[in-house]
Amino acid sequence: MTHWYLERYRVTGRGGQGSRPAWLSVEPQAGDGALEAVPLLYVTSGHLWGVAGLFFGLWLIPMGALVVRSRWLPLPLGWILIAGGVGYLVSALVSYAFPNADLVTQLLTVPVTIGEIWIMGYLIIFGIRDHSRPDRKSARVP
Repeated sequence: MTHWYLERYRVTGRGGQGSRPAWLSVEPQAGDGALEAVPLLYVTSGHLWGVAGLFFGLWLIPMGALVVRSRWLPLPLGWILIAGGVGYLVSALVSYAFPNADLVTQLLTVPVTIGEIWIMGYLIIFGIRDHSRPDRKSARVP
């Protein structure tokens, strides 16, 4: 079974130039103006993920701060979320300042992965600590 885009764009399967993937090595069809946009959209998509990393980091920092402040979730989880948010921000900045530093940018997102998996698992398995019920003695949240 062949895919329609393989037939339409005649993907050659040859390796691209430099670090371009093989699927960008296509033979243009006559009258097909959209084909020239494929490499541009590929590069644009990569840059948009870099910008999204800034917003992911800016989201995790206040979320981690709320976890630390409220104490409704484990305290180390809050600190890992804050470290992960900072890692996202630094990773986005490093990827633009040093485009060939892929290993560094991947290592900076390790705390993010740990923190996000931990918070999902903790909320699914345990939920939050029950501080809001009036029939229980609860710790005051400043």
